[in-house]
This record gives sequence, C-alpha cells and structure tokens, in this order.
Amino acid sequence: MIGYIKGTVLFSRKNSIVVDVSGVGYKIVVMEEFLEGSEVEFFIHTHVRENDIVLFGFSKMKQMETFEMLTSVSGVGPKSAMSIIAEKGVDQILSSIEQSNPIGLKAKGIGQKTAEKIIVELKGKIAGMGYETKEDIVNSFDQNTYMDVIEALSSLGYRKSEIDNVLREKKIDTSIEAELIIKEILVFLRK
Repeated sequence: MIGYIKGTVLFSRKNSIVVDVSGVGYKIVVMEEFLEGSEVEFFIHTHVRENDIVLFGFSKMKQMETFEMLTSVSGVGPKSAMSIIAEKGVDQILSSIEQSNPIGLKAKGIGQKTAEKIIVELKGKIAGMGYETKEDIVNSFDQNTYMDVIEALSSLGYRKSEIDNVLREKKIDTSIEAELIIKEILVFLRK
C-alpha cells in the first residue's frame, strides 16, 4: 500500500498528475493544478476497485483523513469526497459535521440528503481525529440569508468557494441584510 510519494511532476492535467519517483511514474488524482517540473509530496490514499487502482494525493494528512472519513459513508465516493474537500476545505467540513449544519457540506456531488447522512454517521468521530473544530463564519450565518447571498453571487459567475473564502477571511458582518453583505463581498471579489 502506498502512503506517501515525493517526486517531480512529469505531466499535469486539471485533476491528475504523473509524478516521477526514482524513474517510476505514479498517476495521482489531486485537487489542485501543479506545474510540470515542480517538486511535490503527497500523503496517498490508495483506492482499490474490482478492475482499477487509483491514487489520491493530499498535501496534508488532515485532508487525507477527512477524505477517508467521508468515503466511509455509503453514497459518498472518492470523487464526491475530493470535490467537497476542494470546495469547502477541511475546517469547514469538520465544523459543519460537529454543528449539524448540512448546508455547510453541500457541494458538487453532495446534496441535502447526503449531507445529512454524513452528519448522522460522522458526528461523533470528529473528536477521535484529534482536530479542533472552530466556529466557522459560514456556519454562523442565518441560512436563508446565506442562500440568498450564494444564489445572487453565483448568478454573477462567482464560485461558492470564493464567496465562502471572502466571508471567512474578511470577517464580514453576517447579521446585516443579504443585499449589504453581497455589496461587501463584491468589493473583495472584484479586486
């Protein structure tokens, strides 16, 4: 079982790379893009199916452990788990599970029912991972206001992950009305 790889990127695509490790090329599914020739290192989850072996690479152990935890839930496959980690980030996922907030888990491939199932199956396991969960500004939002903000900005072409990042990093007051929050977020997104 492969658990860790360090080497040089030989070939890069949007969701996968080939890494040269002492003359052997390993194809690894990743969440981000890498330049060919760059030095990389990953914690590896080896996913074995009937007729396929796929390596999933993570820059941090916490990402890999969250991935493995998510894929332990029936109905959450590796692609969905990678998608939610890339879109939401590990801290928001863990915080959303601990706070029983399915909206904080919704992502490409993860709908309301699957998000609720993740919470039910994993809520007690977060503490066992040894990671602190912190109150996430996205989770403290009034959910109707949050959905209004996301829908309005998504219709302008912004991704949910971009919007969530601005909310977290710029510490925007989430107690004001949606229209004012949208205006504040747009100031940062347009920079």
